[in-house]
Amino acid sequence: MLRTALCETLGIDLPVICAPMGWITGPELAAAVSGAGGLGILGAGANPPELLRQKIRRIRELTDKPFGVNLILSRPAEERFRVCLEERVSVLSLFWGDP
Repeated sequence: MLRTALCETLGIDLPVICAPMGWITGPELAAAVSGAGGLGILGAGANPPELLRQKIRRIRELTDKPFGVNLILSRPAEERFRVCLEERVSVLSLFWGDP
């Protein structure tokens, strides 16, 4: 099995990261990738904060492995960022903007 420094840092078994593809990468896909040893990343998109919270909790129902959430910074992201912190998401990825 291929084990890298990235695996050690993220707490995953395989150096595979699921792209947060808009409405395609939902809780089930993110949890499946994480459960298989990679890092699933949920695309937060324009989800309202409470819907994002529900999706994060759904991932936790499906796997106990690390996963991430992707925020699009060209949209207002403060409330979604707060949800990620409150829910103690393992990894936060950022796209389209200056963090």
